[in-house]
Amino acid sequence: MKSRHILFGIALLLAPAASCWAQSGGFQRLTIPDTSGFERTIPAFTVDVPSGWQGSGVVFWDNTQCPQTVPSMRWQARSPNGEHVFELLPRWASQMADPVLGNSMPGCPTMPFSSIRDYLEHLARQRHPAGRILDYRPRPDLVAQLQVPPALSVPGGPVQNRNWGEAGEILVGWDENGRQMRESIMVSGTFMEMRMDMPMTGPARSLSLYTSAAATMRAPDGQLDLALFNHMRSSVRADANWQARMNKHESEMTRIAIKGSRERSQIITKSNAEANRIRNQTWENQQKSQEAAHASFINTIRGVQPHHDPHSGGTVELSNQHDHSWRLNDGTYYQTDDPSFNPYVELGVDGTELEPVDY
Repeated sequence: MKSRHILFGIALLLAPAASCWAQSGGFQRLTIPDTSGFERTIPAFTVDVPSGWQGSGVVFWDNTQCPQTVPSMRWQARSPNGEHVFELLPRWASQMADPVLGNSMPGCPTMPFSSIRDYLEHLARQRHPAGRILDYRPRPDLVAQLQVPPALSVPGGPVQNRNWGEAGEILVGWDENGRQMRESIMVSGTFMEMRMDMPMTGPARSLSLYTSAAATMRAPDGQLDLALFNHMRSSVRADANWQARMNKHESEMTRIAIKGSRERSQIITKSNAEANRIRNQTWENQQKSQEAAHASFINTIRGVQPHHDPHSGGTVELSNQHDHSWRLNDGTYYQTDDPSFNPYVELGVDGTELEPVDY
């Protein structure tokens, strides 16, 4: 593999030339439908693609698969000549389980992923078994958009949890009918680690991974347009009605899960109070992690970050593309990447910097 980011740098240099044909006709907004989650097909997401491209695919609910990935999407848009393809892939969830702690994610694969790069290399090999991994780069900008839930750990307790986010992008090359092809794959994910010192067997550790929908872009070698790729990926937005119905669905599922957990806890407590405490702590961490992973998935593709608004006492959704958000005294909001920004000096009006909501 060449030096880090060299090949990605070459692709970025080629991007402006490749973008000309896409920009000449402008962009069109396509809809990704949800065909099976509710009583009828409804719009779930929109995405901006170059005019003339054709889209296909849906948001789907497959209850025979890993529950932590329901719902997911599989959708793609193709250029008129079929050589440029943008895809959104299903979410992923897996666990590196411990023999003592067991598998807390029934129905989900057991995979030894300890980094987002491990997962991306696995995904690249799945998509292109005869392909070559040409380069990899971390994507801290995508990590900044994640809403990683706080780890639920009791100081000095038997179970210690740690949660963190990672994101990356990988470049793959392969031969297709004598022609060299390239594909960039990017994804962000949340890792949740649980450690426990067992009296008889020693330290035990499990590690779970939950990802957002991976995005990919493929084209002939020399024509991979990373600028266009980023534009389409960041344009994905959730439909307001679909999101409202999803929020209601998630609330109901959480209520049912909590009720079931309490009933199980009462039974377990009668036989083994300590075992029940450990299981309950583990379940609560997973429940909050799943809720936060879903919220992160929705907000990332919507391109928003909730912030505390001290003026209203509630929250306000602003773009997640900036590091600092301010509420000015005239009632407007201002966002910047400048950590030393002073609204009175720059704009002539005082303001309050807003804190992002910590899930």
